[in-house]
Amino acid sequence: MISRILKIASFSFLIFMALSCQKEDSIEPLDYSVQVIPDIATIFKDHYDLITAMNDFDQLHFGDNPPKLYTIDTTDGRKDTLGFCNSHLELKKYIKSDPTTAFPAPTIIFYTYQFLIKEQHKGISSMHFRSPKLDEGPENHFIETATCHDSVFIMGEKPYFTAYYFQDIQTDKVIYGNIFPDPKPKQAVILSGKVTEEGIEDFYIGIKISGYANLAAGGFTPGFSGLNIGDIEVYYKDFMPFTYWTPDQTNND
Repeated sequence: MISRILKIASFSFLIFMALSCQKEDSIEPLDYSVQVIPDIATIFKDHYDLITAMNDFDQLHFGDNPPKLYTIDTTDGRKDTLGFCNSHLELKKYIKSDPTTAFPAPTIIFYTYQFLIKEQHKGISSMHFRSPKLDEGPENHFIETATCHDSVFIMGEKPYFTAYYFQDIQTDKVIYGNIFPDPKPKQAVILSGKVTEEGIEDFYIGIKISGYANLAAGGFTPGFSGLNIGDIEVYYKDFMPFTYWTPDQTNND
């Protein structure tokens, strides 16, 4: 573990020194075909605890040649809607930022986690995320979504990958017609696994709650109404099959 963390730190220092030696007017625009994937230690400089949590499971796959995490399929008009999804994710690690808080991480995520990678340029992509916790129509549903534009970084060597990014969750919660305010959770996320023709094997997702954008939302209290700021969860699924879905799916369609 120590050697991996040292490797991350060394890589961060080299990138910092290289950038420091460049004059502003000499920096060229990004070329996705040749650029080195941004260092996870730089992107997550304030979230080393999440990096360490994933490293504990050997889930930091380094490299500049990650596999493609999406497929474009034009059959039946379903172009670019082949993502990976599954439910019943198993909790592997839970780190509470404050042991006195009462809200627990579920030991199993029964609802579906859906990921749709878009326009991957070597190691940078966009992504849609969707998680329907409850979906019984307009009057009774609880659905979380997020969209990242050109801000998902992917490292690794085929077929192994590690993706890292920040996402702002949008919560659409209506229970028996009652609309609940959205606390707008902010998350640092690391995904890791092995890409196969059928889907993602040995899928890990590490999530750290980095904040809430709307703490004034209807009496929501971090650590009691939901996960606390700074809490870390790592979940596992043995297989996430490639599945057709679109970001605007709702009402069990």
